[in-house]
Amino acid sequence: MHSRRFCLIHSIAWLMVAASCAAQQQTQPQTPDWHFTYELFQMLLEQNGVQPVRDFRQLGNNPAESVIVAFGDISGISSRNIQQFTRNEGAILLASDQARNLDGICRFRSGPVIAEIERERFQGYEDCLLITDLTTTDPLMKGIRSLVVNKSGWIDKPPGSVLTWDVAARLPADTRPTASNRKTLFARIPTPRDTNGMLLVCADQSLFTNGMLWHGDNAVLAINVSRLLTNGRNKILFLVDGLPLGSYQDSPQINATNSNPPPPMPDNIPEPGLDTMLRVANSVVKNIEQSNVLNEALANRPRDMSTPHYRRAIMFTLAALALAFVIWKLSANGPTTSAPMPTRHMRTAYALVSDQKANATEFGISASMLARDLCRELTGTSDSRVWLSQLSPDNLQETANAEKSLRQNSLSTVLDLAVRTGTVHIPQKKFLSIGNTIQELRQLHRNQQLLKPSSV
Repeated sequence: MHSRRFCLIHSIAWLMVAASCAAQQQTQPQTPDWHFTYELFQMLLEQNGVQPVRDFRQLGNNPAESVIVAFGDISGISSRNIQQFTRNEGAILLASDQARNLDGICRFRSGPVIAEIERERFQGYEDCLLITDLTTTDPLMKGIRSLVVNKSGWIDKPPGSVLTWDVAARLPADTRPTASNRKTLFARIPTPRDTNGMLLVCADQSLFTNGMLWHGDNAVLAINVSRLLTNGRNKILFLVDGLPLGSYQDSPQINATNSNPPPPMPDNIPEPGLDTMLRVANSVVKNIEQSNVLNEALANRPRDMSTPHYRRAIMFTLAALALAFVIWKLSANGPTTSAPMPTRHMRTAYALVSDQKANATEFGISASMLARDLCRELTGTSDSRVWLSQLSPDNLQETANAEKSLRQNSLSTVLDLAVRTGTVHIPQKKFLSIGNTIQELRQLHRNQQLLKPSSV
């Protein structure tokens, strides 16, 4: 028993020792841009029950309960130690667009892979590929129609390998270099002795970055991968370019958002007057009249009730409903003092896919985070007062009236989400629409077609 335990500890130690040494010798790099970091993927992993650790020794002596994720530079991990770890039922995800030869396992080839055909280019970029050659029966590809990769590499089998890979996604057939044609993008490689160990390999780590999760069905892939990796496991070591990361909650990006909350709502908001209440009530009554609800209800009245009494009962019910609607409408417009980013344990998009019971609040929080991220990019500051000043309709570039009105409405929607202090409830369909709106505004800004030059 003691010798077996020593063997397990030894395998974990050797797997991560090079990365750990590199982390101790390097200074902490500057905080990278939100789009190129992995907080959202880390959130999915952690909310599936695994606890992050910063040192391979903290994984303990049971690889069957551990996950290792390594992105970018994976030169510190050897094929021998990968095989040892997975043989003892550990789970590993390797994602890299850099050249790396793992003897007896696979060969990572560096890109960027270029798409020759226009329809295989995402938004016209030749090194951003739209991946549709998917193995839809593979659990990794459940619910996925397309993926988007950025400056991807590809993965080859080692010479003489007789193992049958479970290839989940391939590159298109018309790519440069020609050696990349229809080569593996994402695969599950069989582990020694056919144990419960797991080895997933991907030729592009950017698939899992915050900025790329909103393209194609990359977010669904992240959910599927996180679910598969964490099944029955409780610890994770997350490495980026050989450096271990802690929890997503400790990320400077997340803490920067929390340390700059929008200003509180003013206390002197005027109460709605009687005319406002009447307008809301009249709107309800008008819609009821146009819908012919009353006549249809009278036609179906009970036989033992006279028409006048039945009509009176219907009108009373409609009046009660109208009053309830007025109260709800007015209360929805009232101020709130809730924190913009609750610190409670949130459910994630994982729950939506796994059991289709995600709370609409989660989409509201995610939408607010995306909106604040866009406002920071447009203005170069986290000060919400500057957002309100610089992102006003007067600072939009002059375009056709209809187009300017559309952009103004889109920007107002995003700005409202960014500065609102209350918890926003958004259904999934609207969340996806808001995501598309944010992406369109970001693209216009990067093309210098959104704001006047003097506004930022």
